[in-house]
Amino acid sequence: MKQKTKVVIFSRVSTLIQDTLRQTEELKEYAERMNYQVLQIFEEKISGTKKTSERPVLQSMLTYIENNPVQKILIWELSRIGRNSLEVLQILNQCNAMKVSIFIKNFNIETLDDKGHINPMTQFMLEIINTLNQLERNNIVQRLRSGFEQYRKTNPIGRKVGSFQTEGELLSKYPQVLKYLKKGLSIRQVSGLTNNTSTNTILKVKKTAIKRGILTV
Repeated sequence: MKQKTKVVIFSRVSTLIQDTLRQTEELKEYAERMNYQVLQIFEEKISGTKKTSERPVLQSMLTYIENNPVQKILIWELSRIGRNSLEVLQILNQCNAMKVSIFIKNFNIETLDDKGHINPMTQFMLEIINTLNQLERNNIVQRLRSGFEQYRKTNPIGRKVGSFQTEGELLSKYPQVLKYLKKGLSIRQVSGLTNNTSTNTILKVKKTAIKRGILTV
């Protein structure tokens, strides 16, 4: 008897007053029609503009698929993963490397084919979609920035005083960097897997972790 395809469901809404129920239920219905085995459901209530490292539910899902035999991630639309095109593409590449396909329901497409190979047309479409999403986001930011500059002209404000970052704050700010350093990855590899975190920052995290006995030389 053929084993069922093992999947996880990921749903996200932007605010606490919204509900992930509709997304989750429709993805569960799809999984049932396809005779998939749903291993876990991840529901997130947070803005998609947040950095990947600032989204604990998304991080939990990525950790889960690293440690369990997940074959597919079911999402309602690409923006559920995020709105920053660079971070979204990094997540796609991370999943591709683990041979985990992402099914995007509103377009009825997957990132990998049945043999686990990257679907070139899908990849091309995803990059276009993400670019459009990012352009839209940039336009919003530009309008906000323009409004803020106009406000500053009529309402001068003082310069912010810089703050000192403690060792503990540094480590808590970069949990993914610390996780990959513990796995023995190189500085360059860690940078590629953590939204191109600067090598200087990674070195600071590494030195601090060694100083505190979290890492060994």
